[in-house]
Amino acid sequence: MRRAAEARHALAAVPGLTCYRLANAEADGLPGLTADRFGDAVVLSLYRELSGAEEAAVLDAAVAAWGPRAVYVKRRPREARVLSNTARAEVSPALPSRGVPVDSCVVEENGLRFGIRPGAGLSVGLFLDMREARAWVRAHAAGKSVLNTFSYTCGFSVAARVGGASRALNVDASRRVLDWGEDNHRLNGSSGWTRRGSRSTWSSWTRRRLPPRATAASARRGTTRTWWRRRPRSWPRGGRCSPAATCPGWPLPATRPR
Repeated sequence: MRRAAEARHALAAVPGLTCYRLANAEADGLPGLTADRFGDAVVLSLYRELSGAEEAAVLDAAVAAWGPRAVYVKRRPREARVLSNTARAEVSPALPSRGVPVDSCVVEENGLRFGIRPGAGLSVGLFLDMREARAWVRAHAAGKSVLNTFSYTCGFSVAARVGGASRALNVDASRRVLDWGEDNHRLNGSSGWTRRGSRSTWSSWTRRRLPPRATAASARRGTTRTWWRRRPRSWPRGGRCSPAATCPGWPLPATRPR
C-alpha cells in the first residue's frame, strides 16, 4: 500500500480531482483488494475472504499509507443481488471500520462534481474506473442527444451535458439512484431527464432486435438479459442491432465497470 501511495502521490495535486483509485489489486501487488479515494474517505473493496486478523492488518496499513478521515470496507460477494438485508449490512457496514463517519461528501473528477455516500451499500455513487470513458463522452457530446441506459447516478449524462450535449435521458430501474443522479446534475449546473425503467426494459428491447440465432441461444439459458450478461464475446453481434446500426452516425460507447 505504501508503494501504491507513492505511485499515485502526484494525483493528490491535480486540480479538480479528488476521487481516484489508490490501489488496483494484482497490479499493485494486492490480489483481491482495491482501494478508492473519495475526498477524505477511502473505500476498501475485498474480493476474497480474510480472517479477522488479516482484515485488521489491511485496515491498519490503509490508515498508515493514506491517512484518511475514514476507511469503509466493502466485502464483495459473487452475487450481490441475492443478499438479504442482514447480509448486506455484514458485507457493507454503514459505519467506517477506521476513523469517523463521512455520511456524504462532494468529490471532483476532471472538474465534474458528484455526490458520494461512502456508507450507502456496496456502490457509493461513482465507478472510478469509468473516468476515461466519461471524459471521452464529454469530449464528443457537443450538440448531441444522449441516451444513458443503466444510468445509476447519471455520471455519463453529467459529463455529456457539461460537454455541450443538447439533452440527455437517463434510464435506470431504481428511482433512488435517479434522484441521486438529478442531484449530480444540479451540482454541475446542468439538467438531465430521468426515467425509471423496469428490469425487463433491456430484455424486451433486445428480444425485438437481436438476431434470431442469438435470441434462440438466450432462450436456452432463460432470457435475453441472461445471454447479454453471460456471453460478453457475443456483445458485438448484439451491438449490430443497436440504434448505432439502425440510425447511422449514433456512437454507442459500451462499458463494464470492474
